[in-house]
Amino acid sequence: MILILVILVSVPFFYKNHKKTGGESVEEEPIRPMEVTEENAKDIVLEAVESNKDVDISTIMKAISLVDFDQLAKTHGEEVVLKTFNWLETQDIEGEENILVLINLVDEFVGQEYFAYIRSITNSYINHKMDFIKALAKVPEKLESTVYALNSMRVYSVEGQDMWRDLDKISKSEELSEDEKKIGIELITLYSACGT
Repeated sequence: MILILVILVSVPFFYKNHKKTGGESVEEEPIRPMEVTEENAKDIVLEAVESNKDVDISTIMKAISLVDFDQLAKTHGEEVVLKTFNWLETQDIEGEENILVLINLVDEFVGQEYFAYIRSITNSYINHKMDFIKALAKVPEKLESTVYALNSMRVYSVEGQDMWRDLDKISKSEELSEDEKKIGIELITLYSACGT
């Protein structure tokens, strides 16, 4: 009975970690994220935007941090930049490092590009507040720009968003450090001051 149990447990493990090739067993290579460089960053982003495939958002965000969007607009047209930001808005950008990329680029765009871009920031804030605050705490100099972006998108006018509930969650959070709580509280305080 124990032998049968051991066989049942080990067979899926064996098949998951090896594949049969020509009668011999060969260990599969794990899928590795694509190496992102300044030279290939633009191509990685454009390929992700054009394909409807699932993407590794960390790879895309690293690539986005390296793309010269002014140059992209000159070579491919502003509509490609807008299409990229519209696509980015549909992605679930989570994790401190990925959100940090969004925050770091908040001041880089103007006009239509700015408003297309900050929709991603707003979505990330709504869906991942604690990670967002942790990322913002790493670049406190971006606090005012981030508040302006969130206010421009009227984040607390979105159904289900409650500034005072968020303020309470942030101040009582065990997940956030004291410095992170301070940034989160400042963010909401500045946001509320924008409305007055």
